[in-house]
Amino acid sequence: MRPGPATVPDQEVRLGGAELLEEARRSNDERNAERVRLHAGYLEPLLARGPGHFIDNARVDLRIASCAGQLLPIVVTSGTRGNAETCDLRTHYVDYVPMQFRRRGRPSAGWMSRLRNTPAALLMTIGGLDRVVYVNNFLFSTNPTLRLDTSQLRALTAALVEAYPEHVILVRSVNPQVDASSHRALQEARYTMTHSRTVYLFEPGSPQVTERTNVRDDRRLLATTSYRTVTDRNRLARAAPRLTHLYRALYLGKHPRHNPAFNERFFAHVLASRVWEFVGFEHEGSIDAFVSYFVDGNFLVGAAIGYDLERPKRLGLYRLAVMFLLEEAERRGLRLNLSAGADEFKRGRGGRACHEFDAIYDRHLPRRARLGLTYLRRASNRGLGVGSGAD
Repeated sequence: MRPGPATVPDQEVRLGGAELLEEARRSNDERNAERVRLHAGYLEPLLARGPGHFIDNARVDLRIASCAGQLLPIVVTSGTRGNAETCDLRTHYVDYVPMQFRRRGRPSAGWMSRLRNTPAALLMTIGGLDRVVYVNNFLFSTNPTLRLDTSQLRALTAALVEAYPEHVILVRSVNPQVDASSHRALQEARYTMTHSRTVYLFEPGSPQVTERTNVRDDRRLLATTSYRTVTDRNRLARAAPRLTHLYRALYLGKHPRHNPAFNERFFAHVLASRVWEFVGFEHEGSIDAFVSYFVDGNFLVGAAIGYDLERPKRLGLYRLAVMFLLEEAERRGLRLNLSAGADEFKRGRGGRACHEFDAIYDRHLPRRARLGLTYLRRASNRGLGVGSGAD
């Protein structure tokens, strides 16, 4: 079933490359001027060099969609195995999601782990999980919100179905607690919701957070630590190799290797483009921890973190980084999205767990090709006790 015409009144969807970035820069549209500037600056080198130049496990194609004054990165996968979970459904649902279930003692872990084997793996292949078009995928763990209404989403979906008739259309980072309007619009545009992960949201100035003993202790640690905060981008740019090491030791060493393998070129780039803000924690000339973030609507969103795993735990490097984000969000009057992971730590500081979804459109695919996606959706949603939405 096709979603309808590729245009709606007063709306146009265009697919292309760097030329759309340049047109957006020259536009007089003030609605999203700062957002467009930051996103164009980030995306341009990825278009020129390819995402894999900056993220070792992102061997994907990148295009741009222009819709409603927004620039949307369109990531296309067509069979390459072993990519990061941010751009590979097999990696995400066969490795990442079962790991979450096991950590929480959920019974579906075993069921989903069988996706590695036939016939379940065959169903995934039939379902087109190797052929996916990711909408608004910046290749971050948490993407900026998709600010399109139902008619705009229908037009965009129609354009993508026309361009990629054999691909699943997917929107990551859909969170009804963060952006209820986009969640509702996607459902109205006939996308189905598949549970992706559990993330933690904070109200930094609320008693739920400020009255926690852990938060009080962390605030005291941040005020008295011998580490000084570094926000100068030139200093941080010179430390890009160190930031890369700290990130990769944590995300690719301590944690499973399906996380995005950001390399030194990536960190130099996001510092230069200013798409992320950074703070480093320096002592005696060495940056031993850092945290990065961006602002998206009413939320301050944690992007990436790193700290020296060999330094004594009593220094509280991870606690310093998280406390900085809590204080920065409170200072700006924003809520805080601290993404997934470190469940007990985040709950102990007032974080509220909520479901994040992949919104999947597969109605243009043959019925037999949707079997794998149906299996996937039911397995993931069953494990968390959530409904699929628009099923």
